[in-house]
Amino acid sequence: MVTSDGVLLVDPINREAGEWLKGQLAERFGKTVKIIIYSHHDGDHSGGAEAYADTVQEIIAQENAPAGILRDDRVSVMPTRTFAGRLDVELGGKKVELIEVGPGHTNSLIAVRFPDERILFVVDIFSGRRLPFPGEETDFDTVVGTLRHIETMDFDIVAPGHAGLANIADLVAFRTYIENLRAQVLQYRKEGKSVDQMKQLIKMEAYKDWINYQQWLPVNIEHMNAFLERLGLPS
Repeated sequence: MVTSDGVLLVDPINREAGEWLKGQLAERFGKTVKIIIYSHHDGDHSGGAEAYADTVQEIIAQENAPAGILRDDRVSVMPTRTFAGRLDVELGGKKVELIEVGPGHTNSLIAVRFPDERILFVVDIFSGRRLPFPGEETDFDTVVGTLRHIETMDFDIVAPGHAGLANIADLVAFRTYIENLRAQVLQYRKEGKSVDQMKQLIKMEAYKDWINYQQWLPVNIEHMNAFLERLGLPS
């Protein structure tokens, strides 16, 4: 967010990206980064703040982020301020809203809402028109609950970080994919089908044009089956 008093930046990514963006901001706007927001503690998002060490005045993250950062050698700059729940941040007469979204990806994930632009920046738990990234220990029911929470936020555009811009319909379709996959895997478990048989039977063809459909659908089936097994379903 470019303002008269400088730039508010969400997720510096890494040192190389930071140095590139720093140059672009100076060239295009004649501005420097004053505030950095970490969306969560993972190093592919919160790494690289050192590129802005000469101008940044504050780095803000959810209160659980520092513990996660200490376990990630991709991050070398700790937050200077943490919060829980919600926090409004102002710079140059403009405001962003930081909103804790709850569990499902990490315990430090937040959404960043730009009210004037009606843009919601939320990463990793949702990646636009891309199948869920395979997570062996994913708690799919918790993810669905957090996605439903995100759907209640006021926005027109979602910036999901790892894919192109999206909207509320894409977010709902992503959540529905998880719910439908759960239902199908559970039904085939009740019928005694193996995971290999499920991979032949479950097509989810409404998502065939989504990123990584071919590569990740079979892995999603495996991990959903493992999740339901951990829950003891069907009982």
